[in-house]
Amino acid sequence: MTIRVNAKPVFLTALCVLGLAACAPEADGPSDADIARVGGPVAGGAVSAGAAEAQAEAISNCLDSIWEAQPEDERAFDRANDQIGGVSVSCAMSTTATKFVDALDALRAAAEAEDRAALLDALNIPFYYIDADGVTTQLTDADQINAAFDRIFDARVMGLLRRIDLAEVTVVPGEGAFLELGSLWLVADQNGGPPKIVTVNHQAMNEADAARARALETEPGE
Repeated sequence: MTIRVNAKPVFLTALCVLGLAACAPEADGPSDADIARVGGPVAGGAVSAGAAEAQAEAISNCLDSIWEAQPEDERAFDRANDQIGGVSVSCAMSTTATKFVDALDALRAAAEAEDRAALLDALNIPFYYIDADGVTTQLTDADQINAAFDRIFDARVMGLLRRIDLAEVTVVPGEGAFLELGSLWLVADQNGGPPKIVTVNHQAMNEADAARARALETEPGE
């Protein structure tokens, strides 16, 4: 299935997150309940003692639900690294930091080796490809993805996979995690499972390149 989408709202949101565009704050900040659920910061920066306690309890509950099927030796790392950009990975994506790191390591290794089979195994089904014009194609089986593989995983996408890093990930509660202004989106398709690539977005990659070029042009001394 192929559809055309306007991806600009995604890019503008991502630009706000990365500080590459001036964005007005929302009129109403998140509630304490929302903060507790995802571990994110309160609008304005301050976190009340009650909200902080609720946040810690919520994260502990999220991790406990995932850890039922996880080895105990991963738990200290999972707890210490649960938050990315102030958002709880366990609550927002139902997976753990260990699974995230393992998945990104595997993606880097597959890209370095140009291992098509390993990359195909790392994709979520259904999988979405957005081309440079914003046309979205939903691919519902591995054969469809394999047939379009070289078009989707071009040199720029492979380069991004080779340098993929947890520090560059932005987590969006209920939606997954993205890199490079949405060039890649990842989701965990089962509780405690590894994040998998659900979307490759060439339009977003072009936007990221353009934003990067504009940022370089405005750097002091340039």
